[in-house]
Amino acid sequence: MRLLHTSEIRLEEAKHEINLKYAILSHTWNATELSLQDLNKKDSRYMIEYKKVRESCEKAKPRNDWIWIDSCCIDKSSSAELSESINSMYRWYEDADICYVYLEDFEGEEATLDSLSRCKWFSRGWTLQELLAPSNVSFCNKSWTEIGTKRTLGTILSTITGIPLRVLQGSSPLHCTVAQRFSWASSRQTTRGEDIAYSLLGLFDVHMPPIYGEGSIKAFRRLQSEILGRWNDQTIFMWTPSHELRNYGLLATSPRSFCRHRECFKWLQDVVDISKVGFNPYDIIEPAQSHELRIAAALPGSLIEYKHMMILSNNEDHSPILGHLGLQVSLLLSENTRLNYFFDEMKFLAACDPAVCLDVFVHAGPAAGSGWHVILPLRFDTAFGFDSEDINRRGCLSRVPPIYGEMAAYRLTCTYPSFRRQIFWVSQQDPIPPSTITSTFTFDPLPPTISFVAKVTVPAPTTDPQSAPAAGTEIPTSLHCFGGIITFTHTLFMPYPCCTPAPFLLSFGTHGVRATPWCYLSTSARVPLPQAEIECPTTEMYERIAAYSSCYKTQYARRLDHGCRHVVGVEIVPRGGTAGFGVKLRVFDQVSGEDVVVGPSAILNSE
Repeated sequence: MRLLHTSEIRLEEAKHEINLKYAILSHTWNATELSLQDLNKKDSRYMIEYKKVRESCEKAKPRNDWIWIDSCCIDKSSSAELSESINSMYRWYEDADICYVYLEDFEGEEATLDSLSRCKWFSRGWTLQELLAPSNVSFCNKSWTEIGTKRTLGTILSTITGIPLRVLQGSSPLHCTVAQRFSWASSRQTTRGEDIAYSLLGLFDVHMPPIYGEGSIKAFRRLQSEILGRWNDQTIFMWTPSHELRNYGLLATSPRSFCRHRECFKWLQDVVDISKVGFNPYDIIEPAQSHELRIAAALPGSLIEYKHMMILSNNEDHSPILGHLGLQVSLLLSENTRLNYFFDEMKFLAACDPAVCLDVFVHAGPAAGSGWHVILPLRFDTAFGFDSEDINRRGCLSRVPPIYGEMAAYRLTCTYPSFRRQIFWVSQQDPIPPSTITSTFTFDPLPPTISFVAKVTVPAPTTDPQSAPAAGTEIPTSLHCFGGIITFTHTLFMPYPCCTPAPFLLSFGTHGVRATPWCYLSTSARVPLPQAEIECPTTEMYERIAAYSSCYKTQYARRLDHGCRHVVGVEIVPRGGTAGFGVKLRVFDQVSGEDVVVGPSAILNSE
């Protein structure tokens, strides 16, 4: 650790920095700052960047002989020193006698909520730890006049940053959940993408070497890997997918997904008033001990009835692990005993999205340790097949995106469920970008049990919109487009008198730079489909589905309406040569697993 002498403005290596009293500077960087190499030059005092360093020393000199400034006290040309500094920085700020926050864009002398919130300092990633780590923080305006301290401005700082007042007044951030700590960085930015992860190391008491060039996603995933090994806190999975439309793993790719936006937490609106000023969802969410899961009961009028559910577990360690095969996590999987008797586990997972109970509580009131478990819906990826060993393959489960009203998380789950703990490998691949390549899609006749209902909605690749067939007409033989939606109805009364006409929507398109085909099925088995969308799909509806297309593969299966016991499946198969791909629709019985009708397939070709 190098320190700068406040009187002589010279650098010196501090060999016993723990016992040395020093001040420290927190500031936002300009386009150019005085570096260590610049400071060692003879003419450094004539450089424009020298002014901030000189004024910092003058501010600190009455109280301290030494000061640490990140711009000129680190040799950034040495990767080893830079790595050590990044991993030690939180401790350096924590050990400082006083931290001076220089607000270069604040010219007034009275700190108010409105004036302070406009300062650039509150939007930068590195300044978060510089606010939290030191116990003594002095805020200075552009003229270096003190306008307040962390203690005197505590309420204003808490409102601006979302950090609880108790933390600003001295309580350790480590007492807050992982999700809550990430939320403090959700609206902050860094010049280099990787720094959004590196700037949070001290906040979670973890260490890892910086690798500039790896990208922000990989850096943030490495950070979460270190956190998973350090803390058994499943609130790390409580990010909101509305900010990561193309991510269907359990881990977020950025802190921005741990937002506090009211619209992302509507599933809490019957527990807390989400419209009130200062609403913070993480104030009522806490991790539960995996061996101490409790009974939950529903409030009248809640999403779904949820009564007298007892979750049993043992005292084993269920810490998540992120390894080379993906994310291994111990989850409480819903098990519908009435259905599980008839068909094996894999087909059950494929037929209906499983509900997973996290070791997380939502408080119904001010009392800690009481409330409801958080439910996270996951999807089984049928592309892996139905073999028993597939349950532990990478990516056999993925996160369900909030389409057609499906929420990213619930407090409640299906009626009278039971849960059992099981180890899963959950998908965690990088988000796939949308495709910019159009394809030619052609359609063949449908199976006898499936009827074409609604017209196809196609986002045209040109300014001239392509016409779509009216409801009830034949499917067009060829369409050149990005993708579209078709509404069908499965009708089969005999020999299954319990079946009723069941509408479903087939969405299709391509994603990624290689235009990989995808397909998705929507039914009312999980969420009722609006009649208007069934009869007339819209471009907006397609775009909403296509936003999540990276989580859709070449196979998909979905249970039909509650009045029908059949499952509709879609499979994309190569047709060889330049013929593209064929997408086959099939309907199978969820009891026997056999196709209901063996005959012509509906084929969607993509060239």
